[in-house]
Amino acid sequence: GDTPRLRQRLAQVEAGVYLIDVGVAEPVNYALGDLRLPAVQIPHGSPLEIGADVSVQGTRGERLVELQLLEPDPASKVRRPQKKGGQAVAVEPGQSRQVDFKVGGLALGTHQGYLEILGQDGLPADDRRYFTVEVRPAWPVLIAATRPANPAFLAEALAPTPLRRKGEARHDVTVVPVESLGKHALEPYAAVFVLDPGPLAPEVWQKLGDFAARGRGVAVFLGRNADRGIEAFNGPAAQEVLPAKLKWQVRDTEGALHLAPRDYEHPVLATLREAAGTIPWDAFPVFRYWQLDALASGVRVIAPYRDGGPALLERPLGKGRALVVTTSVSDNPNQDPWSLLLSGENAWPFFVVVNEMAAYLVGGGGQRLNYFAGEPAVLELNPEHSFRSYLLTQPDGVEVRLAADLAQASLAVASTEWLGNYRVQAGGTESGVDRGFSVNLPFEQTRLERVSNDDLAKILDPLAPRIARSQDEIELDVSTGRVGRELFSWLIVLVAVLLGLEHLVANRFYRE
Repeated sequence: GDTPRLRQRLAQVEAGVYLIDVGVAEPVNYALGDLRLPAVQIPHGSPLEIGADVSVQGTRGERLVELQLLEPDPASKVRRPQKKGGQAVAVEPGQSRQVDFKVGGLALGTHQGYLEILGQDGLPADDRRYFTVEVRPAWPVLIAATRPANPAFLAEALAPTPLRRKGEARHDVTVVPVESLGKHALEPYAAVFVLDPGPLAPEVWQKLGDFAARGRGVAVFLGRNADRGIEAFNGPAAQEVLPAKLKWQVRDTEGALHLAPRDYEHPVLATLREAAGTIPWDAFPVFRYWQLDALASGVRVIAPYRDGGPALLERPLGKGRALVVTTSVSDNPNQDPWSLLLSGENAWPFFVVVNEMAAYLVGGGGQRLNYFAGEPAVLELNPEHSFRSYLLTQPDGVEVRLAADLAQASLAVASTEWLGNYRVQAGGTESGVDRGFSVNLPFEQTRLERVSNDDLAKILDPLAPRIARSQDEIELDVSTGRVGRELFSWLIVLVAVLLGLEHLVANRFYRE
């Protein structure tokens, strides 16, 4: 842990530094890696998907991995684990095997549980991984489009027809013309997408800005209709939402322009991080986009084009945010489109991006329900249905009363030392809140690989450690350091040698 403090303590030991190897000569340990959860907020009707890697140190073997969900016990208030699946896994030393589970039919609300390797081994701490997910209704999303923009591409990306028919779509999409935004109530929606708008009245821009500032999200896709009145986009009301003033259109009739993210750290792009090197962005060209003037304060470029121009930008607005894409994704691909980001054949990369944009705007991508030990946990609360205090039940059963931050609509839990599932309740069982989060150890902290002597020497430099692998070695080294070695036998040998030499010398110089 604290290497400088360790060095300071060891430097005070006059007899030397002894590192005692208390490990088993050939340890055997089966371990679950960090959990894979595609989403912690699941639309009602969609299955829970969860997985992990199983590895082993030592000898080859087979173990059973089970998925347990905590369900209410009718006889008590305690929730008890119920097995929802199991897989037998055979693992070779130095390798890992994936285990994946899928559970459907989950009710609305918070669900907690764990994956567990059955059987005993060298380290029980990595045999169980806890998790928390929330099942909620589909997010209500409003799409406002201006002709000739076609909202079908975006609507199908956010709520694909097969998923919508099965009731598993993440978003509940409503499509209206942009002209109706001034009179259309925005409060029922979690996010608003505006496709290729023409000049909007200042009060409409004000309405969108106020909607975002209350903790919601707005996305604007600029396109050909902005050419009908660029001064309206550069006016004071629009500039409270947009990231910068519009300058001119950048055109590339050859189709060499395309999206070119420099990194995938933003939540909108994070899902694509593992596939970053293989994404064929050049297969979905951009033929035209709006060049922007100097960016407003606080604006962040999430992704640029190949020529460096900003493609996707974010602007914080009060408690919410606005995302702006500087090209259109709603053009007919056969009629001089601005881009093929969504309308191109097999345009899966931007399909993922717009879904993550929606999750980010509605807050579904920002909520975290699974933490590592020691990290402060923060639960986002519904500002329209929150309480002043909440009862936190820790994994060890201890209950703690916590005060909520009503101004930020959040509940902070500073102490997360216990591994397991934490439960947060308020307001009773009928109309109250029953949520939670989970805490695990990072996989790297439970690995049993031995540290080499060279690595130990680097850690403890300038001290020179001595490794003791048995009790006899410890006792021998300690007694030698405290008492010294027995020299009598060596002295007797030395005296005998000196007497022999004296005898030879005496015979040489004192002969008769």
